[in-house]
Amino acid sequence: MEKNLKLFVHGVPKGQQIWNPQEDDRLYIESFYGRKANVEVQLLVEIIQTSNNDNCYYTYYRNVNILDNDNRPGAYFALTVRSNAYYTDLANMYNILDAAYHKFVLNTIIKSDASVTKFIVQNFDQVDKQLQDVEKEITHYLSFFSIDTDFVGLNGFKVNPEYDAETINLIECNSKSLLDYVRTKGNLSVSPLHPTNEVAELTKKKNEEIESIKSQSQQQISKVQYEADQKLKIAIEGKEKNIEAIRKEYSSADKTITGLKKQLEAEKSSIASLNSELDKHKEERKKNESTKHELATKKQELDNAYQILSSVKQSFSAWNGVVKGAAQLTSTDPKKTVFEKLNKFLLLGYKILVLVLLLVIVFNVWKSTSTARVSSQKLNNLKVQIDQLNTKLKEAENQLTQRSTMNTVVPEISNTNEIIAVYPDAKIDITELSPQNPTMRISTTYHISIQKATGGSWKSDDFTIIGNNTIIPNKIGDCKISYVINNKVASSRTINVVN
Repeated sequence: MEKNLKLFVHGVPKGQQIWNPQEDDRLYIESFYGRKANVEVQLLVEIIQTSNNDNCYYTYYRNVNILDNDNRPGAYFALTVRSNAYYTDLANMYNILDAAYHKFVLNTIIKSDASVTKFIVQNFDQVDKQLQDVEKEITHYLSFFSIDTDFVGLNGFKVNPEYDAETINLIECNSKSLLDYVRTKGNLSVSPLHPTNEVAELTKKKNEEIESIKSQSQQQISKVQYEADQKLKIAIEGKEKNIEAIRKEYSSADKTITGLKKQLEAEKSSIASLNSELDKHKEERKKNESTKHELATKKQELDNAYQILSSVKQSFSAWNGVVKGAAQLTSTDPKKTVFEKLNKFLLLGYKILVLVLLLVIVFNVWKSTSTARVSSQKLNNLKVQIDQLNTKLKEAENQLTQRSTMNTVVPEISNTNEIIAVYPDAKIDITELSPQNPTMRISTTYHISIQKATGGSWKSDDFTIIGNNTIIPNKIGDCKISYVINNKVASSRTINVVN
């Protein structure tokens, strides 16, 4: 069989580059860019069909902790020998390419020390002469130091394998057994770093033992978890029954409170009506004050009238004396009768005028005084009624306050965003948390308490609440718990829960 051997050098000195490329081989060699490997060095054996020709590629491949020429990580270096036949001595092929790497590549293309492996060239063309010498040495060695039985034709071999190559340790390479395997699978990975069959079997056995222990442990954990869940379920059901009983007990109290509220509203409405009436009487009182002022004015006018009347009476007395004197002096006069009649008429008219004036003044004074007296009495009666209603209102409010204070357990929260202003300093404290350890773990028990607030209960959809001071988070993420007093939130706290 005529041997057709070819060497390709490829890697990522500065982007992927291929030395001595052939068009039929380029697509296969470019597939090494970005390949993953679980060992630092290995020999990949793959049967590939290109342009209807079957070839066997032997690739000495390194891709762990290699930097390109610009110190970027993720580079690789490879020596690939293409053969038109399967070379059976895989251990020899690995040793040949490993020797080429250490004798020709190191310190020429790549520099390696204890800390880093790095390309020292930017392009393989910079070392073209050295690589030609390497190719001659490898092809000469394989041709000169091999016999015909070392090469096997590729007829009947699996080509273009679809699965990752199986691994084998270098010291366990057996030409005959590996020949049958590669013919069937089409690929193989050889490395001194792969575990031997003995180690692989021991590892497999240990892994099976570990999986068995895990399975048993998981079963025990599941059993314990199930029992704990059942106990918790029973405890929760008992608590729910107690809560339901308390809800029913306080439902009646709520109805009573509702009735008292309605009664209070009615009393408030009555008080509002009385206040309105009181305002009216206040207005009337203001009018009476004005009337009193008018009475004072009338009194002053009456005093003036009395003074005028006194003057009139005095004048009348004087005038009456003059008239009487005149009558006495002219009693023998023929005109005596006419003059006396006129005098009597004038005297009677004057007396009637004064009497009418006095009656008018007295009537006005009596009317004004009577009106003021009646208004004052009405105001006193209204004050007594308002005082009685205020007393009833205070009694109703005291009764409502006592009933509301009895409601220390609230079945539902009507508005969890409303904070009771009477507890501005209320604070929720969780014993197991601190500024250095602010997070909770799911399904873990914690102890909770409220500071500067009393007479309420805990409420949350994110926690299981046991008793008055124990909680267990039910989910992962932000979980909220509130302390509720009289159907309103006194304080809330949100805690981050992790797995």
